[in-house]
Amino acid sequence: MMIHSGSAPRARRFLPILLALFAIAALACTRNLSPTGGWAAPVVTDDAVFIADKNGDLRVFDVASGQFRNSAGAFFPGDDFDVGKIYGKPIIKDDVIFLSAYDCSGADCEANVIAIDRNVDNIPRSDSTGLLWRDLRPFTPPDQDSQDRNEFNRWFNIETEIVGDIALHGDTLIFGTSEIGDDDQPGGFLIALDTTPGSVSGDRIKWMFPVEKRIWGSPIIVGDTAYFTSMDSHVYAVDLSDGISEKIDTSHDRLLWSFETDGAAIAEPLIRDGKLYVGDFEGSFYALDLEARALDTTGRTLDLSREWKFDAKAWIWAKAVVDGDVVYAATLSGDVFALDRDSGQPIWPAPTEIEGQIVAQPAIYDDPSKRSGSRSGRLLAVPSGDDAVWVIDAATGQELGKFATNSGVKASPVVKDNLLYVHTLDRELQWFSLGDRSQLGCLKLQSGERCG
Repeated sequence: MMIHSGSAPRARRFLPILLALFAIAALACTRNLSPTGGWAAPVVTDDAVFIADKNGDLRVFDVASGQFRNSAGAFFPGDDFDVGKIYGKPIIKDDVIFLSAYDCSGADCEANVIAIDRNVDNIPRSDSTGLLWRDLRPFTPPDQDSQDRNEFNRWFNIETEIVGDIALHGDTLIFGTSEIGDDDQPGGFLIALDTTPGSVSGDRIKWMFPVEKRIWGSPIIVGDTAYFTSMDSHVYAVDLSDGISEKIDTSHDRLLWSFETDGAAIAEPLIRDGKLYVGDFEGSFYALDLEARALDTTGRTLDLSREWKFDAKAWIWAKAVVDGDVVYAATLSGDVFALDRDSGQPIWPAPTEIEGQIVAQPAIYDDPSKRSGSRSGRLLAVPSGDDAVWVIDAATGQELGKFATNSGVKASPVVKDNLLYVHTLDRELQWFSLGDRSQLGCLKLQSGERCG
C-alpha cells in the first residue's frame, strides 16, 4: 500500500491533543453532548453576509451599510424562542434560507430544520410569517411514544443531533444525524427531507439511510450522489435518485460503494477531478479515485495506480483544500501539509505548524502583492481554535503573519471582494483587508453593536 508519512508531532503538543481526542472519543461513546455551536462559516452573497450564531440566532450583515439588518434583534428567530445551537452554515437558495440547529438536555437531544423567507426582516414566535413549512409534526421513531413529543408545526423537529452542514439536492435537503430517539436505534442516518413550501401530505422525510455510528460531518453532493463520512470508519457514496422506494433503507439499496478508513471519520470530503480527498481520526489522509471505488468489491483495498494514503500522525477534522496540483491537509495538532495530488508526496520540507487545533477548512486566495494566479502568489488563511487566522505561503509553507481576531476560530473564513470574513468563538463577525491584514470592522453577534 502506498503510504507516505509526515513529520512526527512535537512532544509538547501531545497533552492537549490527547485531551481533545479523549473528549471526542467520550462523546462518540455516549449520547451526552452539550452543544455549544459557533462553528458555522459565514455565507457571503453580493450584498450580505449570513452568519449563524452559536446561541441559535441567524444574523444578516448588510455589506453596503456595514451593519446588521434589524440591528435591534436577530433576523431569526428573535428573542421569543430557542431553536438550539447551530454548528452548520445556512443554505441560501433564491429567497429561501435553510437552517439546522439542535440542543440537548442530558442524553435527550432535539434537532430542528427550518425554511425561512429571507425577505422577512424578523420572525418572532408570535407571528410565523416567513416560516415556509406548515402542518408539520415531530418525527417519531417506531419505538418511541409520540405522546412524549412537543408539538411543532412550523419547522421539522427530530430527536437527534445535526452537527454538520446541511446540503441541497434539487428540492431535497440532505443531512446526517446521530441516533434517533432510543439508544437501540442505528447509530446514524443520512436523511432526505422534502422542502416543498406549505403543507405536505404525510411525512416530510423522503428516505433515511442508516449507518452503524454517528454522522457528524457534512455530506458533499456531486450529481445524484452524496458522499459522506461516519464515525463507523467509512466513507459512503449514496444514490440520491427518487427511484428507490424503501423509506428506511435498511437493505442499503442506495449504497453505491463504501470505503473503510483506518479510524472514525468526521471530515467533509472534497471532490475534484474524479478524486475524493478526506482524512480520519487515525491520522490517515486519503486520495480515493471514484471509478476505482466503484470497482473495489472489498471496500478497503486502494488501487495504487491512482490512489494513495498519507500518514499525518494526528487526527484530521478539517476539510481539505485543493489548488492546482496540490492538496492541503490540516490536523488537530495544528500541522498543515502540502501534498502532490498525483502521488501524495509532501511538497514542503516539513509541515507548517500553527498554534491551536485546526477544525475548519482553510481558505486559499491570491496574494494582493503578487501576480494573480501564480502558485507563488497563493496564500492559505488557516483558522486556529486558539487564536487568529494564520497566513501561510501556499508554495513554500512559510508562515507570513496573522489576521488578528483575538479569539479562537472554528469556522472556515470566507474570502470575498478582497475581504476576509471571520466568525469567532467570541460571537463576533470580523472582516479584514486581504492586503495588509488589518481589521476593517467587528460586530457583536449578540447585540449587533460594534466590538470594543
